[in-house]
Amino acid sequence: MTMGDRVAVMRRRILQQVDTPPNLCNSPANVFANADLLAIGS
Repeated sequence: MTMGDRVAVMRRRILQQVDTPPNLCNSPANVFANADLLAIGS
């Protein structure tokens, strides 16, 4: 998988967070955004 300059995290068609990959990893907007990124990395 290739990451872009900005990543959007969506849950049930609702936008949760849009940010750069480092900011998403370091400061997730909520528990779902954090768990989604951890699932992608494994």
